[in-house]
Amino acid sequence: MVIENKVVSTLQIRPNVPELCSAFGKKENVNKVELIQCRMNKETWRVEAESCAEQPERIHAIWKEEALAKGFRIRGKTYMEDKVKIQAGTPLFELVWLDMFHSERENLFHISRNSKSFVQRAISKYGEGVPQLLVINILLPGSPEVSIAQYFALRKEVAELLDSNPNEAMKLWKMFLEGDDAFRNSRFKLIPEIQEGPWLVKKSVGGNPTLIAKALQVSWFRGTNYLEAVVDVSSDRIAKHITALCRRHATSLVVDIGFVIEGTEHSELPESLLACVRYNRPNCDDALPLN
Repeated sequence: MVIENKVVSTLQIRPNVPELCSAFGKKENVNKVELIQCRMNKETWRVEAESCAEQPERIHAIWKEEALAKGFRIRGKTYMEDKVKIQAGTPLFELVWLDMFHSERENLFHISRNSKSFVQRAISKYGEGVPQLLVINILLPGSPEVSIAQYFALRKEVAELLDSNPNEAMKLWKMFLEGDDAFRNSRFKLIPEIQEGPWLVKKSVGGNPTLIAKALQVSWFRGTNYLEAVVDVSSDRIAKHITALCRRHATSLVVDIGFVIEGTEHSELPESLLACVRYNRPNCDDALPLN
């Protein structure tokens, strides 16, 4: 690209420094190279997200590698007639952060309102510039009890289409966001994919899509710019057993998890992957104290 009569290779532009985009958002003076780099990074919010909080590398390593969205199978346009599933494409939301905390059980619910959570740190730094967030907070039984809270930001291109030209999956997301807890629980689906791990864990977890609320208690909390699902694994005896098994083998596990809003009518298909995350050898002993 040509900037001020100089040819600059895309590879020569230094990767975005979060403060530059922050400055751009505040309309402070930055040069043209910085402006272009900021605009490039506005396609994703992950760079800004990583400027909101710090965490030990051992925790960051758990989630920094992206899950393979194309590895998930979801309902196609004609699923109601032929039961054919299709390869998932780009999710509606992108993973921008993951917190792992331990605390007393009551403190782990509605974690988005806690000052240590990514939601509050992002709002503190970017205010209304924070995109719509989907928070999936999984409570793992054990000693201590651990919260793995993953934060997904609505992709820029999806946000732009939601009010102008939404597809079936985007319309379903709007219904999901505005719906009541009963509707959300009837549609909120999880797809597990064990990429690496012992045979016993793979057999116990399986790989079939599951409506989470059919097996586990799911509580919902909605804030100004976020929707949080709290998935309480301790609410089911079998799930507790499987989780205990996974915790014993955590350092050898690589798990991809996809989240989907289930389409049950032709007008709600094809489905789209809502969000996905890869857990790369998640050791719950690394969880940070919340209080």
